[in-house]
Amino acid sequence: MHSLKTRRTFLIGGMLACLSGLGLAEERVFPAQTKRGKLTITAQGDVIIDGKLRNITPSTRVYSEEGLIVPIASVAANKLLINFTLNDFGDVEKIWLLTADEASRPSQKKAQ
Repeated sequence: MHSLKTRRTFLIGGMLACLSGLGLAEERVFPAQTKRGKLTITAQGDVIIDGKLRNITPSTRVYSEEGLIVPIASVAANKLLINFTLNDFGDVEKIWLLTADEASRPSQKKAQ
């Protein structure tokens, strides 16, 4: 049988190991063709980027500030700064919701 002190040591060590990974956030790298824009989602679910209505497809991916894929319907956007890419047909392919740090950096290209 393990002593209480040994169990406590393992528990604290495990907790520290889990928490140590929280501070190692990786910097996101965006594709070369990424554009920057302001996203607005209307009450009808329309996606507007920089005042232009954009088409989305079932394969459109939206990445949260944490890098998780989220449904477009869960994004409450009114002039939210984003990075995005378009597919060959001009439809929105990917949207990245930017953190404050990412938004403060200069964009690669202005949305067209």
